[in-house]
Amino acid sequence: MAGRERKVTPVGVATQVEWSKAAGLLAYIDRGVVMVVRTDGAGRRRLPLPSEGAPFVTHLAWAPGGADLAVAARTTRGTVRSVVWLLSADGRM
Repeated sequence: MAGRERKVTPVGVATQVEWSKAAGLLAYIDRGVVMVVRTDGAGRRRLPLPSEGAPFVTHLAWAPGGADLAVAARTTRGTVRSVVWLLSADGRM
């Protein structure tokens, strides 16, 4: 970041932010949804998750090397439960 502060992207309610220096991406949770954006603010997009009971993301972490993202979520199909997915930065499982 060259020692200077800057705004990367507007968000609604960000509850966690993770940075993958290797991938040049930030991943953050905004109201239960995973968003990914390049560190220059470009390419902001929602990271799709399986539609398994309307997942509400609670935690995320980049894998060492920054190519994959572990995502923990609560789902509401039937009984409320927690699940963990491993996704690539482009949303593939």
